[in-house]
Amino acid sequence: MVKERIEDYLLAIYRYQMVHGYARTSQIARELGVKDATVTKVLKKLEGKGLVNVNHYHGVVLTSKGMNIASKILRKHRIIELFLNKILGFNPFKSHELAHYMEHLPDEIIDSIYKLLGDPDTCIIEEGANALTLNEASEGKCYQITCLVTEFREVINKLKKAGCWACCKIKVIGKGKSGLTFQTEKGKKLILTLDESKSIAVKEVNCSGFSNPIISNTRREKSANNKD
Repeated sequence: MVKERIEDYLLAIYRYQMVHGYARTSQIARELGVKDATVTKVLKKLEGKGLVNVNHYHGVVLTSKGMNIASKILRKHRIIELFLNKILGFNPFKSHELAHYMEHLPDEIIDSIYKLLGDPDTCIIEEGANALTLNEASEGKCYQITCLVTEFREVINKLKKAGCWACCKIKVIGKGKSGLTFQTEKGKKLILTLDESKSIAVKEVNCSGFSNPIISNTRREKSANNKD
């Protein structure tokens, strides 16, 4: 099996494991854009190499060997993202997309890029694990996204649609058991599930610069009824 493809699978499992404690076959397939049957075949090979443990009832988890490889690839990905964004001027979303093609470069190249960037904080999971994540945010308060602890394709697509990335300021305008709704400074509204919110690290900030929150029809109706 090609080394780069193995690393893609390990990184996909890593991301889900960091949020859920395990990864499902269907989740891996969705993240990598392949069929469930393909994932099942690959997982058997990875298990044979001692990189994952597969439990048909509790999902897939990385072994310490697999975890070590995945964390190194994530670090490479983050460093390349910073290089493409800060040095070459690509926007954050394009930087993330292009980094997928470059995250398998030799360590010597990545280390040189890292030094060129001034040894920045790459927000790898070991550094972001104890950070406040968006699912812990309180309704009515404002936050700044500090990094994506795990970069799920679905979450990135939603953030891209809202034009929001690291350093983006948001205001939580609704929170429930199924997820939370927030508003960007430009007034764009975005809904994330609680699980998706766990993948975004934030810090609380003041709410200056925000307009009045977007109010749902249900809340308007309740307000109108109270006036009556």
